[in-house]
Amino acid sequence: MAGFFNFFPPLNYNGNLATNVIAKVAFEQTIKDSLVTYYPYTIEQGERPDQVAEKYYGQPTYDWIIYLANEIVDPYYDWPLSPNQFNSYIKSKYGSESYAQASISHFKVNYQSDDTVLSPSSFNGLTGSIKKYFKPVYNTAGTVLSYVRNEQDLFLETNLTISVSVSNSSSFFVGERIASGSNSASITGISNSTMIVLDKVIGSLANTTIVGLRSGISTNTSSQTILSQPIPSAELPYWEAVSCYDNESDLNDSKRHIRLIDKSYVGKIEKQMRELLK
Repeated sequence: MAGFFNFFPPLNYNGNLATNVIAKVAFEQTIKDSLVTYYPYTIEQGERPDQVAEKYYGQPTYDWIIYLANEIVDPYYDWPLSPNQFNSYIKSKYGSESYAQASISHFKVNYQSDDTVLSPSSFNGLTGSIKKYFKPVYNTAGTVLSYVRNEQDLFLETNLTISVSVSNSSSFFVGERIASGSNSASITGISNSTMIVLDKVIGSLANTTIVGLRSGISTNTSSQTILSQPIPSAELPYWEAVSCYDNESDLNDSKRHIRLIDKSYVGKIEKQMRELLK
């Protein structure tokens, strides 16, 4: 990326010579306002920006064009990580892969994994709040044949927030995932020594023993009180929890899909860059 910064004019900052990267903003807008053609490109496993630049533009030093076209600020974390890099990132952020898999990032509507097909009569028997998760399938005459899941990309940070009475909360910490068998939740607040607030709740955590998945501390619970419930109980079957590990993996995979500026524009782009920044 060094060749990219060579374009930017120097400036004096507290007596030191620095690079005026603010000029990058003006250049990016100039390119966006131009009639530039983009092509989709999927980054191969282990492929670096300079390798993509050499493959498509014929020169590895044109990697800066890829950064600009895709608004890449951090060439390391804005580019897909290799399996080893990804595993190191997960361990650094979450402590372990198992903890990242046990922790919940958010909830999403699960239409992609649900192939339910309802007859019109079955659909009509659903409550109003459930009907929104389905859409009609018509024949050529416009008659409804059946109903299938509605392809809605809906996301919620949590499904449920509760307060739970505990024997002792002093050794837990906010953000920790706690579990009791297959039931689990994240600590979002510690009200006092005998009360914690939990969200992203899976199952019931009343009258049981919970264990902190990072601290290893255990305590007994008694009653629990619902504070808020963004996803009503009747609608839970139409949602699924997304683990932090899967969310990070999806984000990393999404970075593989970039766009490349048509190579015929390279000369024009270089000229615009020099004229704008001289």
